[in-house]
Amino acid sequence: TEQTVCPPPFDSMYIDYVLGKICYYQNDFAACNNHMSMFNSKLADYSMWLKSHPVAGYKKTKLENWW
Repeated sequence: TEQTVCPPPFDSMYIDYVLGKICYYQNDFAACNNHMSMFNSKLADYSMWLKSHPVAGYKKTKLENWW
């Protein structure tokens, strides 16, 4: 019900990241790699979307992955 920073369909990358971390700590590395690959793909798509939809007053030109 909460709104995320990323609009749909990019907001599902948060779920992929959390599931990837859960799988990692459960030593399920195949599932972890799958979720993290989906996360990275969605992050790259979101970065491309941001370049085509600039936010007013936002001057940063590169999206940083903080985690």
